[in-house]
Amino acid sequence: GLPAKGSGFGYTAEQVADLPSFDIDQVMAYYDAVREATLRYLDGLSEADLDATPHPERRPGYTVGKMFSHVIVEESQHVGQIAYIRGIQRGLDK
Repeated sequence: GLPAKGSGFGYTAEQVADLPSFDIDQVMAYYDAVREATLRYLDGLSEADLDATPHPERRPGYTVGKMFSHVIVEESQHVGQIAYIRGIQRGLDK
């Protein structure tokens, strides 16, 4: 039920509130399928593959290895943001 285009980036609070509800079992099934496909892809990579530039016309010099580094940094930043928000919610005494 999500829009075909767009990632949700930049959505207003109203747009987020208007998103359809979802079935957690479907979300977890999707997660499992993506994780399996990702691990299969990673297991098939060679060291040379990490130096490949999949979209040189759009991102010159942005290799597969740099993409993975970017994802790791992004995720670690989000974990820190979540911890910060949880700390605000809990307060200093907890």
